[in-house]
Amino acid sequence: MFAKLQARQDAFTQAASVVRGVGDSANQAGQLLDKMEQGLGEIVKMYPPYPIDSPQRVTLLNAVSGLRKQIDELTFPPPEKLKNVERLLGQQKDGNGKDGSVPAPQDVASVVKGAMWDLSTLDPRSASDAEVSKALDQVNSLKVALKDVSAGMWNDVASFVKQADSPDSQKQGAGTREQLAGLGEVGIGTSGRLLEQAAESK
Repeated sequence: MFAKLQARQDAFTQAASVVRGVGDSANQAGQLLDKMEQGLGEIVKMYPPYPIDSPQRVTLLNAVSGLRKQIDELTFPPPEKLKNVERLLGQQKDGNGKDGSVPAPQDVASVVKGAMWDLSTLDPRSASDAEVSKALDQVNSLKVALKDVSAGMWNDVASFVKQADSPDSQKQGAGTREQLAGLGEVGIGTSGRLLEQAAESK
């Protein structure tokens, strides 16, 4: 019995670490996307427009390409660990009569590591104004997608914290709930504070 409880505790502890890692990378991706939006927006809004080969325009587009590479270099926990967290959160939902599908860590990673490369590739020295404008629209859409899946993940974790407050869970997972509540202290913004508030409401 003790071994089973210890295994459950270990799973919760690992889940807290995985979610924290995903949250950190998602936060960094959001900041880099903000900078991409600023660079592309400066070109689109400039009037009269920059000439295609102007040094200022080339510099801005080179910076955007560099930001894109930084996003690609962000790391996430291994896929199997992401799936384990999704199973853990999904089981908690299933046990409460809800849909077991979870917009969780793997979805956040997919947006950052997959959808990022749907963005148009811009040649700094020859990209047209129309291509730059299209890339700006894509960046804005990606920001919305990242915000949505991140919020979904944090809502699921916050819900998990609340649901885990049964008498049995209080005995088995008190340490884990403290770790999950602590996620709100690592600079992940509103979604992290949502989790923190959930823990404080017990």
